[in-house]
Amino acid sequence: MASSTHSSLATASISAICIIRAVVGGAMLLGPQRSAELFGVPLTSETSVVGRLFGSRDLALGALLWHAHRAAAISQSNILLQLSDSAVSKDATGILRYALYTGLAVDLMDVGGCTVGVFDGSVSERGAAVFGGGAVLLAILAGLGLRSL
Repeated sequence: MASSTHSSLATASISAICIIRAVVGGAMLLGPQRSAELFGVPLTSETSVVGRLFGSRDLALGALLWHAHRAAAISQSNILLQLSDSAVSKDATGILRYALYTGLAVDLMDVGGCTVGVFDGSVSERGAAVFGGGAVLLAILAGLGLRSL
């Protein structure tokens, strides 16, 4: 759907991804042991760095997407910018698409990692369901956002 403004489905999907990534990423970054426990993947003090790495990654992806979404929205709502330089609006939407594709690739790798973890016994079924299910949800939202741009 190529339109001059983003659809409400794209806006809702992208906003949901930003919020989910910020909340989960921030929780894992600030309190990895407690957060991971809630998700069904207990971490020890020695392995809490893994939770912090996951948290920083998700927080960074959420921030990237949020900034790209805002830039695209601003460029599309500014009629003077659209009239003077349509390339700016196309570039902003292109960056937004890139941010969505980046998150989608990470989410698909997370699903694969959870699947392998279940088969080799390194991830509990609950952990795989929470993290893998979350990754599937984010991938679906990214697909909806991309399709609606």
